[in-house]
Amino acid sequence: MGVIHCDCSVDVDEVALCGQEVIRTARKPHVCCECGETIPVGKKYEEATGIDPDHNPYRYHTCLPCSGIRRDYCSNGWIWGGLAEQIQECLGFDYRLRPSEWNDEDEGEST
Repeated sequence: MGVIHCDCSVDVDEVALCGQEVIRTARKPHVCCECGETIPVGKKYEEATGIDPDHNPYRYHTCLPCSGIRRDYCSNGWIWGGLAEQIQECLGFDYRLRPSEWNDEDEGEST
């Protein structure tokens, strides 16, 4: 049996001047910067804060499922808020949809 390797990383020319990523528990609802789903109160999420290359502060909230996808498939780089597009280009489906919806757009096509 062969090993499948997929890396959906993107080349990033500029990196943050400084930053940190921590796992927090939501005290208020947040919206995941990747999938757009609400992170409800009491759920753990990843918070990334820092200073971008243009010296602007940033703060991103990411649900743990999206954080895990980034970790597993984009280990060499990603653009905040661009995970769905990266996965679509790399693997060919929108991970934000349910698996039953992945091929809905192809239903009318004949093979």
